[in-house]
Amino acid sequence: MTSDIQLTAPGLLFSTVSLFLLAYTNRFLTLTKLIRDLYEKYCHEKDENLLCQLQLFQKHVKIIKFVQFICVIAFVFSIISMLFILGDSKLFAAWMFGISLSFLMLSLMVCIYEIYISTNALEISVPKLNT
Repeated sequence: MTSDIQLTAPGLLFSTVSLFLLAYTNRFLTLTKLIRDLYEKYCHEKDENLLCQLQLFQKHVKIIKFVQFICVIAFVFSIISMLFILGDSKLFAAWMFGISLSFLMLSLMVCIYEIYISTNALEISVPKLNT
């Protein structure tokens, strides 16, 4: 069975991966600013809740860096796929495109995990209200 992959298929990932990288980078920059602000506040107040938040936010930054790395790998495999298409190696192109999609899906799954654990930091900073 041969695969009939077009050049536009991996080309579509260029804009998708670029938008993901932009979103992840914005989240990364926001978190690093928040970490700096919380650290400055912690230096003055020595509040244990602030320390817990800082540790969680540092974990978020590591996860976001990992997600960015995965996106770059997806981008690279997409480019390799396009090169195989240009070289008329459609089967290898299809495999590289599939790998690219797999890395993109992995980055989204890790991003979901990062969003899930971000509620922990929120629960530390904003205690639950008794209703």
